[in-house]
Amino acid sequence: MLTLADQRPGIIVVGSHAGEPNVSRVGAAAGVFGGDEPSRHISVRMPFADERAEAFMTGEARQLSTDAPGLIMIGMAHAAGGMKVWEPLILRRFQPTIHTRVSAVCLFGGGMVSTTAGEAILDETKLLVNPHARFSLPLWIAAALTEAGSEWRRTLPPDE
Repeated sequence: MLTLADQRPGIIVVGSHAGEPNVSRVGAAAGVFGGDEPSRHISVRMPFADERAEAFMTGEARQLSTDAPGLIMIGMAHAAGGMKVWEPLILRRFQPTIHTRVSAVCLFGGGMVSTTAGEAILDETKLLVNPHARFSLPLWIAAALTEAGSEWRRTLPPDE
């Protein structure tokens, strides 16, 4: 959807569009100010979850084996709020008759955080296990992925 706003350059009003669901979005803005050119700006916002989760799952699941466990890894480092937003979207797609090749999905990210010992670079992982998968993910893989994000969970409070 493309809209034209009447705000003066430099003022960006973020809101939902009529008839569109209020969902998490990523965005960017740029402007030209001063000099001989007229002041102007542009801002772009785009949903990063919703139906993209289904399209992503469908595309990735097709590549998985039909006779062995399948794991999909989804990097969330550049998706603000991605862990919180994508988890329910992925879990809803674990159904008895769809995505049965997917044993689990691991959302991962992380970054630099303040700890009691100073700054640290920590990994964040969230393993979503498919109860309807044709084959279960081996326990050692599930344990390794969960352990990879354990320091993040010990250091930071859970997302509200």
